[in-house]
Amino acid sequence: ARVLRPFLRLKEKNGWKNWEDWPPSEKSPSENSYKSLFAENKERLQYYQLIQFLCYQQLSQVKETAQSK
Repeated sequence: ARVLRPFLRLKEKNGWKNWEDWPPSEKSPSENSYKSLFAENKERLQYYQLIQFLCYQQLSQVKETAQSK
């Protein structure tokens, strides 16, 4: 989950382009760049975390319903 959030933020920042079309520094960020991304985008990354959580909850409910039938 921790990897998906920064990926989504970088994808958003790069106009939702394929990651292969991103600048080299964002395709494979350094540890410092990665830390900066978290520091500078805390609120947006929390948004993505919330979306992941809600999707997980909903898919769990779908699975439970499907298995009960």
